[in-house]
Amino acid sequence: MIQRFADRFWSFFDTAASWKIYAAMVLSTILLRIHTVFIDFMHVDVLTTYLIVKTDLAGRVFSINKGPLYHFLMKFSVVNMWDSPAAFHLTGVLFIVATGLCIVLLGYLLFNLKTGLLAGTLYGCIISSFNHSFTATNGEVIYNLFFMLSFIFFYLAVYKKKFIYLIPLGLALYASYMVKFQGIYISGILLFYTLFVFPHYLIKDLRRRLFYYGSIFLCVFIAAVFVFIDWNYTGIIINGSFKGKLIYNYSYVAAKGFSPIVLFSKLLLRVWLFGLYHSIIWIPAIIGIIRFFRRKETSDNY
Repeated sequence: MIQRFADRFWSFFDTAASWKIYAAMVLSTILLRIHTVFIDFMHVDVLTTYLIVKTDLAGRVFSINKGPLYHFLMKFSVVNMWDSPAAFHLTGVLFIVATGLCIVLLGYLLFNLKTGLLAGTLYGCIISSFNHSFTATNGEVIYNLFFMLSFIFFYLAVYKKKFIYLIPLGLALYASYMVKFQGIYISGILLFYTLFVFPHYLIKDLRRRLFYYGSIFLCVFIAAVFVFIDWNYTGIIINGSFKGKLIYNYSYVAAKGFSPIVLFSKLLLRVWLFGLYHSIIWIPAIIGIIRFFRRKETSDNY
């Protein structure tokens, strides 16, 4: 059955017109997620943000549990749609559709249109599987859009030499961080690519390449030594209040714990849940992709 589903799935992408694949991508995303707009409680984080927004609207003192942009979007949904956490789930549906379209554009820029459509469809299906952690409009659902926009603007600025896109790139990076602290990941990814991956292809001479990477690692080592000394002894830059914010955010990112064993076990649990709940999508998709690239007569389409 899985094999038959994979064959039909890939045959559709191989033969259907682009507008039909667009429609299938959007409709599948909406159909898998539309039920959330009828459910008030999907996840404790969403409900917590809703209660904080209600406190804000009542004019009382409040403290946000995620980023300011996430809080604003919840507040906007409650005020302009209807007074329920479910209103924010409708916002989530719109964000996922927009993210899927951005994935299509990125795939088109990097490869071709059908590759982008396939990636956008898989994203819409995978993130909308029926598990409450994935179907709730958590921070990841929101900042994924800004992640994709960051990749698009980075590509246009660096590879197409359209440096004007550095401005929206900066805005997208900032928006990711303002949704949730983990949104800073995209900045680290692009920084790593800029410092380590891109120069590997840009610098052709082996000696110059080794000199560059040696200089980078030396700078990183010096910076690490400085941070260690300043954190533990001098406090010139990393003072008490700044250190407290760093510890809080690091603890938050690490699932409120510093133990590597606990962090690794939680990561394995999430990966296992992700694989289990999405197996109906990724297993046929992988089978179909492998079979497709084995067919030499159609490989030129991609």
